[in-house]
Amino acid sequence: MQAPSSAIPYDIDKLDLDAEKKEAIRITEGPLLIIAGPGAGKTKTLVERVVHLVTKGVPPENIFVATFTEKAAAELVTRISNRLLELNLKASNRGRVINTVT
Repeated sequence: MQAPSSAIPYDIDKLDLDAEKKEAIRITEGPLLIIAGPGAGKTKTLVERVVHLVTKGVPPENIFVATFTEKAAAELVTRISNRLLELNLKASNRGRVINTVT
């Protein structure tokens, strides 16, 4: 997976997020657990974290994202796909699974 030369540079500092969310996006080693109430920005943070990992060269099939509802999992797939397209990044859906934790 490579970003084409016309890809928009990805800059975490330009995101409209607070410092804690930006830090969660920047952490690339090991697992990360995000817990917050409704409307706190969890989904946006997870989306941007996945995009950040992809821009760092992590194959999408090596990224694990889990949530507690099917609705949230579907929303994550949609938002991640849309964000990658928005940045002109090519990432195959092959191997990309976002599922629920039971």
